[in-house]
Amino acid sequence: REYAEAPRKAAVPQRDELARLAPRERRDWVQRNKSEALASRPPMQREEEEAKHDEYGAVPAYLMERKRQWAAAEAARRSAMPDPSCPPGTRLMPEDERLATLADLEESEQALRQMLMKIPLSATTPSMLKRRELLDQKLKKVEDAKIPLSATTPSMLKRRELLDQKLKKVEDAKI
Repeated sequence: REYAEAPRKAAVPQRDELARLAPRERRDWVQRNKSEALASRPPMQREEEEAKHDEYGAVPAYLMERKRQWAAAEAARRSAMPDPSCPPGTRLMPEDERLATLADLEESEQALRQMLMKIPLSATTPSMLKRRELLDQKLKKVEDAKIPLSATTPSMLKRRELLDQKLKKVEDAKI
């Protein structure tokens, strides 16, 4: 077999040849770095300026909304709690509801009294006596139901005074 002669690489230059090809530069790299460092400007403090935006230090809106939700939940919890001035098993009625209920009870009482007056005093029949007794019981229940609604406890008196003051302010505003 015959091999074709491949081109050879150039020979590595000898030491003395190297000095002739590219003479070495004499540079003081430490001094050069020092002068470049002094000549360069310090980096701008852009990061701090960008960090302080218009709303810097303000409470985020979602946290404010969460605080409002917590306050509403707390108010609902407190309003659901029973009034300590009310007896157990009862609740404080709104004033308009109390007045409406009281008016209904007074109408019932008046109607029952009229029915009772229609029964003759000399009634001796069992059905008339039974009817009179039934009307007396109903009248007693209505009178008993009116007592707590027209009670004069200190808390009720205070509530009525506040209501009267509000009504007076409304009337004064109309004039």
